[in-house]
Amino acid sequence: RELFSLLNMASVLVSHDSGIVHIAALTCVPVVALFGPETPGVFGPLSDRTVTIYKKSGCSPCLLVTNYKQTPCEDNRCMKDIPVDEVYQAVMKVLL
Repeated sequence: RELFSLLNMASVLVSHDSGIVHIAALTCVPVVALFGPETPGVFGPLSDRTVTIYKKSGCSPCLLVTNYKQTPCEDNRCMKDIPVDEVYQAVMKVLL
């Protein structure tokens, strides 16, 4: 209940692909969801108030059912390739 209360007080949520983006999709808060190791086409939040950012790196998606969601990745290139300015622009888009 506390998480829903906090989300309802927020202007926007910016988060990596996690449970909180799916919970936020149930509220009225806009969401900017960052994807890397998994694909938003399969695991994206179901909300029209959500903007997803995904830079399909050569190794992404690497967290798959076939590899039991285990990856040897230590670089997180898929997340590092997301520019801060693009996240900022997405936040501005959902706030307007």
